[in-house]
Amino acid sequence: MSKDLGPQSVLELLDSMYTSFDRILRRRGALKIETIGDAIFVACGVPQALPLHKSARIIAKVALDMVASVKTFDPAWRAKLKSHRLAARIGIHCGEVLAGVS
Repeated sequence: MSKDLGPQSVLELLDSMYTSFDRILRRRGALKIETIGDAIFVACGVPQALPLHKSARIIAKVALDMVASVKTFDPAWRAKLKSHRLAARIGIHCGEVLAGVS
């Protein structure tokens, strides 16, 4: 896909997709921790802890919303993507977390 679209279009595509994900995170009350390449690390119940069942529900809804967003991504991109398909992989961990900055 990168070869067919070229670097500028790939950056525009990712920016558009990440903007969509940011809207989902704000709406659901989750927090984007970091973006590395095409991976986004998201947390819920940070910095204020939530009961596990609440944070798990929120993060699951975020994941489902992101998958739906990828499936119905901006129709203006369909012509540019040609035969390429967008897909999302999502992994979820629930429980306590410890983080720091170095």
